[in-house]
Order: sequence, then structure tokens, then C-alpha cells
Amino acid sequence: MKRSLVAAWMSLPLLLFGAEITLTRDDFNISQAGWKGASYWAGKLSRPEIDGRKYLRVESTRENDRVYARVYKWVPRVEFREGTAIRLSIRCRGRGKMTLGLLSYGGYRPNPVDLVPGEPIMLSETMTDHQVEIVAPMAYDSMRPYIELNGEAELVAEKFTMTVHSDPDVKISDGMMQVVSDPAQLRPFVFRTNLPGRTVSVSVWQDLKQTKSTARADADGNVTVIPPPEFKERLAVHVYTGGVTGSAFALRETAEECRRDAEIAGQIKLSRPVRMLVIGDSLSDFFRGYNFVDRISLGMNANNPGMFTFRNAGVGGDYLDRVQERLVGTMPGMKAGYRQEMYQDLFKDRYDLVLIELGPNDTRCHRSQNYAVPLVPPEKQKRILAYVINFIRRRTKAKIAVLSPSPSDPESNLRRAENIPTDRDFVLFGKPELVDAYDRVNREVCAALNADYIDILSAMRRVPDRASLYIDDGVHLSARGGRVMAEVILNYLRENFR
Repeated sequence: MKRSLVAAWMSLPLLLFGAEITLTRDDFNISQAGWKGASYWAGKLSRPEIDGRKYLRVESTRENDRVYARVYKWVPRVEFREGTAIRLSIRCRGRGKMTLGLLSYGGYRPNPVDLVPGEPIMLSETMTDHQVEIVAPMAYDSMRPYIELNGEAELVAEKFTMTVHSDPDVKISDGMMQVVSDPAQLRPFVFRTNLPGRTVSVSVWQDLKQTKSTARADADGNVTVIPPPEFKERLAVHVYTGGVTGSAFALRETAEECRRDAEIAGQIKLSRPVRMLVIGDSLSDFFRGYNFVDRISLGMNANNPGMFTFRNAGVGGDYLDRVQERLVGTMPGMKAGYRQEMYQDLFKDRYDLVLIELGPNDTRCHRSQNYAVPLVPPEKQKRILAYVINFIRRRTKAKIAVLSPSPSDPESNLRRAENIPTDRDFVLFGKPELVDAYDRVNREVCAALNADYIDILSAMRRVPDRASLYIDDGVHLSARGGRVMAEVILNYLRENFR
């Protein structure tokens, strides 16, 4: 018997950065922090002082038979959906030909890094403002700006800015998430827009194969995409225009896994709408559309269509300090935290549940410290977690539930460390002793403050092939890992929300 699990319309927050969000704004008179080259690239980077002001200077050098230079800048890691619009701006002078572009990591291709260049620019000796617009050709885990010089060339830059921007008048909803054991079970993907009769771009990924096309929204603004007849593991559909993207995903699982998903979903009966807020790290933030948060929505809505909604405020790289800083940043007049936009109007909605998912970054440790010291030590963890719970409780009547930390896969982490020279530091995730200590403090604080505690740690450790719960880095969840996490949380929701 064929079985499938399909989410009805899910009220997902649009993955928008707002009309314009700045990822980096560099005044080189103040600093050139984060800008660097690579040992396998040509080029020379310096910070000269000219007439009392400091600049970023890039000069081309020879590498084999080519003369060029390439430098790049680290920026906060965020997921870029296909169709995301990025603006790179620079104020500079020089000679020769310059290209502004993006180093792109991850995505649906196996390449660890893609170069996504803008149009070449001829430099002049006059300080001039230049700008390029790049639309992400596919979904990426991270994009970092780079400056490249080709041929004999030199650049002296005064300022640089990278922004992600979108048309504030365009709205595109995310479509359905579907989990099937047979591609023949897939239903058409429908995206709601405010663009009746308008043409939008469509990109469909069958595993690692991309097909691009266009589609016209109907009179109601709906865009319907017919799924392809076959895919092996994952299908992704993106509909985009004006820097705004709606996405939908399908995952292929075994018939037994689909049967179990349907069984759990069948036990969930809601008598009233439920809205959940997720405060988390990259386990919540990455792979939006098909991560564990989306799996929760899938299960909750399967027999209660439209009754369960959520806001996912997860931020990749987060740990307790950052959550605290960003919560404080929601108060008028207070300093904004890292990626403060993710908490914009955070408590404007009424929530029934606030789910706190943290731990992998809090418990990470360094080889330079013999992997003995977590980023957030227990006493600090106890203090900040209590602050976070109390801060949230003062602003919402929602039930608060804290997840135990994910165990990660430290063995795969340590295998990666073998390829890193011993004179360089290495960050380890998931050291069991530190994860267990974090778990104990979580339990203690939750007991003292009467917050619920959801134990995903034990469930994930019981899986015989723990490595299968994570992608190659041993930290971020695979589709299977997201499924295991979601199952534990769905059982909690079944018991507490009816």
C-alpha cells in the first residue's frame, strides 16, 4: 500500500531578510578585518595609509602563466535561497579590470565552492563608486564576497558593502512539504503570491539535476508546479522574482518510515489552533523547508490542516550568549545583536509554545585547550538559560520547552581533525562529557523554573548508526536526523496539545 505524508498549507515565515539587510559594511580607514586571500590564489593584500587615511590595496601577482589577484571577506553565514538578490558595492580607484563576485558554499551541487561573478569593471585613477547585482543561481549554505583583478592591475578601496535585498511589494509563500515512498504519490506544488497574471522564475532540483523554466500566476495569484515523475532522495522547487523566493521540498523515505510518520500524525488531534516559536541554532536555521521544524509542522497538520503554524527564529552559529544579546536587542533603545533582524517583532504574535533548541555550539571545544573547555561553561549556561526563560515568560503566556542538546557525531569530527596540521586549532563538536554536562544543567534550570524538557539526546544516541543522523560534518542534521528529532517532539506535542 502506497503511503505519503503531505503538509497542507503551512504558515511558514517567508525567508526574507527584509527590504534590505546589510551583511557587511566596511570602512577600510577603520578596519579591513575579515578580508584575506588564500595560499592557492595569486595576489597581494595590504592596508596602506595615504594622506592620513587607510585603504584596502589589492595587487595582482603571477601564478604560473596567469597574472591576477583574488581576496574575499568572511560574512555571517546564512542560507541563501535560489533567486536571492545580492548587491555588492565598492568605492575604489586603480588600474586594470576588476570583478566583484561571490564565493558560494554548499547547495545542491557537490562542489565545495562555486565562483559566482558579476560583470567585469574597468578601473580608473579617480575614486569611483561601483555596484553589481547578483541573483543566486541556486540555493547555497553560505555566500562570501570576493574581489578579483585580472591581468596587471591594482586596486585601492575606501569602502565595501554587501547587502541582501528584495522587492517589499512582492510576496511568495512557501509551498508544501511532502514525504513519500514513491514519487508517483507527489501532488502538484502550489505557491501563493500577490502577483496575479505575472510571470515568475521556476527552478526544480531532482537530487543534483536542475531544470529551469517560468510560470504564470493565475488570477488568484497561485503558481502551480507539476513535480517530475522521479527523484531518488530529495526534490526542491523554487519560485522567485524580485529577490523574493518561495520554496517547497519533497523527501523520499522507505514505506516503513512513511507508515510510522503517518501513524504518529494520526494520533495528533487538535481542538484549537497552535502556534509555535522556535529559538535555535543552525539545526533550526539550516535546510529550511525540510528540517526538523518543518517535519513537526508536517506531522501536526497532517490531520489538522492549517491548525498548526510556527515562526522559526533559528540562527546558524547561535549559542546562549547570542540569544541573550538578541533578546535584549528587541527592547527599545537597546543595542542590536548579531542577525538582530531574525528577532524583529518577535513577541508580536501570540504563541502557545516556545521551543528552545541550543547546545551544539555551546558545547564546542578547541584542540588548543585539549578539548576540555566548552564555549559556554556550566555556570554561565545556568545563568543565561535562566535569563532567557524568564525573559520569554515575561512576554508571552506560552508554554516553554527546552530541548536537550544534539549529541553530534564527534568521531567524524575527529577524523576531520586528522587532516588539520597540529599547529592549527581545531573545533570539536559533540564531546560526550561536555554534552552530558550541558544536558544536566538544562534539566536543573528547567526543573527550577517549571519549564518543560524534551529529551532528544537519548533518542539520537539509541540510533545504531549515529553518523546517519548527520551530514558529512557530523553536526548538521541529515534528513534522517531531522526525522528522529521531529518524532520525539511530535510525541511531546501529542501529549501536551489536544
